[in-house]
Amino acid sequence: MLDKDTAWQAPIGVLDSGVGGIGVLAEALARLPRERFCFLGDLAHAPYGGRSRQEIAALAGNAAQRLAGQGIKALVVACNTATSAAIEELRERFPFPVIGMEPALKPAIEHGQPRRKIVVMATPATLRLDKFQRLLDRYADCREQVLEAPCPGLSLMVEREGPGSPAVRSYLHELFDPMDREEIGAVVLGCTHYTFLKADIRAVLGEQVALYDGNAGTIRQLERQLAAADLLAREPLSFPEGRVRILPSRENAQDEALLRRFLDLARTGT
Repeated sequence: MLDKDTAWQAPIGVLDSGVGGIGVLAEALARLPRERFCFLGDLAHAPYGGRSRQEIAALAGNAAQRLAGQGIKALVVACNTATSAAIEELRERFPFPVIGMEPALKPAIEHGQPRRKIVVMATPATLRLDKFQRLLDRYADCREQVLEAPCPGLSLMVEREGPGSPAVRSYLHELFDPMDREEIGAVVLGCTHYTFLKADIRAVLGEQVALYDGNAGTIRQLERQLAAADLLAREPLSFPEGRVRILPSRENAQDEALLRRFLDLARTGT
């Protein structure tokens, strides 16, 4: 348990099944410039999307426990799949604020074009679990607009092949080519890995299609919860190695290098 007088100095934990949550981390670094962060990418067990709810919950719980061992003051579950499977259990288990993610369906519907389709790209697990189905139920009047697009294996392809690769472009063509592109008004990026594919998606669908992700909304919620608990950093903080401590689930230089490469990509947009 953190000392209440010094808890504001503690780092914020961010976890994902792999590199996707790095985009959420980059958003947090920009919005919360005084804070420091511990990021855990569970590359040893990625991807989560094809696993059962019980497996995902266990893996997310283990990752969160390791971050808790770093003395964190809050946890961001920067993974839609892990949020869907484990967020309630994590909130019951840990004493600090736990912030999850959900596909950005609300802004896509509110700002979308009437009668144009909204494609929700997500892992099979995210789409089948109750959390997403409850989200759909909130927008029952617009249900016919929403097309669910499960993307098995795409998150792992992002990590192994990289954005802009021929394999990624081929996958996206196979996903979107059977659809009537003239009907598509927006795409919801329901997995944090997919936020690295915005240029690829636009190359396939065209620049006119709006893309929505939950990164900014998640970090705004983190900021609100930190402020409510008087946990916002009062001065700039960092580790000896900088504002981010990378904790790959496998202790090897290759995994840390991969995570840092995607962090550079997320922060520079190149």
